[in-house]
Amino acid sequence: MRECAEDFNAWLGDVNQLFTEDSEKKVILELISSHINKLQQTIVQTLKEAELYFPDSDCTNQVKKVIDDSITKSVDVLENLPSYASIELNLSKERVDDLIEAIDEIIDEIMWDCAPDDVSRKAIQASLPRLLCTIQEIDDLDAMFGFVGFDSKEIFRAISRLSVRGYYCSSLQSGCSSDEAYDQSEPGEVFLFAQTDAIRAFTYGYHEDVLDQVSNFVVEKLSEHMDDEDKIVEIVGELMDTIRDYGVENFAIPLLATIGNLNLNDLANLADSLIGMQSMKSAASPRPATMGGLIEILLIDREHGFRWFRKLPSRTSPFPVVA
Repeated sequence: MRECAEDFNAWLGDVNQLFTEDSEKKVILELISSHINKLQQTIVQTLKEAELYFPDSDCTNQVKKVIDDSITKSVDVLENLPSYASIELNLSKERVDDLIEAIDEIIDEIMWDCAPDDVSRKAIQASLPRLLCTIQEIDDLDAMFGFVGFDSKEIFRAISRLSVRGYYCSSLQSGCSSDEAYDQSEPGEVFLFAQTDAIRAFTYGYHEDVLDQVSNFVVEKLSEHMDDEDKIVEIVGELMDTIRDYGVENFAIPLLATIGNLNLNDLANLADSLIGMQSMKSAASPRPATMGGLIEILLIDREHGFRWFRKLPSRTSPFPVVA
């Protein structure tokens, strides 16, 4: 399965696709925004624990040390992560330099409450070329492909995962994770595809944007009656965890149990429905639509091999069509 995933990865990287400068810029800035956001959260949490969040002017040196230490740790993490084989550090540095104004705006917007000085800012900027090169799991930024292998004795022999980040620095950044033994005693997993917002709402029973609005509303209302900011954050965190746990127990787990009993044709119908739902959500969103168009569905199983569940009328293919 590892070889199959790696062959697919090689083919994917060789396919001649049209990638615009704007699409490359979008991928890079989304990756950098995610990284800066996590760095800001780490700094703020450390400052709060040290009672240095929005401190008096006398604590400036202590605050700077927290910021500098957090940046140093983030750089150390990046230095020890594996890198994409298709990207060179000098190319990613050139791309970061090209986007430095937009990157500074991201830093100003996200790190407004722990604004780094010039030295710290330059340290963050210097770490970003390495960020573009590293392989790491980042929610909602990477597309995942799963390759499940089998032999004559075991149906699910192993799983290899291919993670695709996007096209930038003159190549497609993607890589295969290590093979994993599949334990049939453990519950299954649902991997989201395409845009994830509508499908995640369907899976868990709530939309993350709605949950964010609830969180902000609760914080605002509690702040009118409580002065303890840490307690407010704790209460809101517990509320969000309760909602998420409820979604998993009452929506996601029953959905998994249902999916586990579906035959291949029913699974294809489910995939078709989810794609249609996400496509409609994408078309109705004020953001640029990234899902839709003409969709084809192909079934693959051990007994029949490749079969078209739905194909375009103009496509010629030796594969049979499901009756």
